[in-house]
Amino acid sequence: KALVKESKRVSIDPFRTLLEGADRVSLQIPILNRTLQFNLQPAKRSKVKYEGDVITVSVSERVNQRELSHWLWRILASFTQTEIESKVQHINRESFNARIDRIVVRHMKSQWGSCSSQGTITLNTALLLVPEQIFTYVVIHELAHRLHRNHSAKFWNAIEQVLPEYEKARQMLRKFKLT
Repeated sequence: KALVKESKRVSIDPFRTLLEGADRVSLQIPILNRTLQFNLQPAKRSKVKYEGDVITVSVSERVNQRELSHWLWRILASFTQTEIESKVQHINRESFNARIDRIVVRHMKSQWGSCSSQGTITLNTALLLVPEQIFTYVVIHELAHRLHRNHSAKFWNAIEQVLPEYEKARQMLRKFKLT
């Protein structure tokens, strides 16, 4: 039963088509109300070039598929860091107005987000690829941890006060899986 349920979840892996298709060299990814285009090209040395929303990645033949996948996720995180920080700060101002020391965006295989006791909010780059409602819920969830370090009734009440339909977003989130 659990395997059937798991198989129905949508895997978030936008780079799979680039990595698996030898003839595929371009990919468009809709994020943050725009579309980023990733272009891959062979090269002697690996490097990245940004021109507007076009990201050209020159890839050395020495880079294996796993390394390239990690690199593409890091490029996406780096390219969107400023925008995500701005969105998080806006959501924070509209909700808890909690103290945030730092916002980190990175690809994680098992978590959508985290909040450290020092005030660092870490968000998974995969959040760029889910509906806005889920992104907002995860940010609110992590911000609520600035007030309550656990998942107590007070924690959930704080979330419900700023996001009354949070349970709907949680259900939507469960339909996705990280890779």
